Amino acid sequence: MGQQIAHSYGPDSVQVGSNAIQAAVMQFGAVKGALGAYFYTGKGGGHVDGSSPWGDIPARPFLGLSDEDRSGILDIVSEALAAARQA
Repeated sequence: MGQQIAHSYGPDSVQVGSNAIQAAVMQFGAVKGALGAYFYTGKGGGHVDGSSPWGDIPARPFLGLSDEDRSGILDIVSEALAAARQA
């Protein structure tokens, strides 16, 4: 997944995301059936129906900032502004 994470930035913003098909489910999780249903004929000729996902998938966030990340970013920005004032 790491190779499918993209970023863009501008003078006052940063965006990070992924277009990987599984990215939203990994980030937010999904409940049974949230992605739809499927039907097919099984090996014995019987009708089989199910849902996707077949069970609940817990969220496993991999994008975003923790409180520690936010604090570190604020420290870096504060130091950069202080250095710019002294220059």
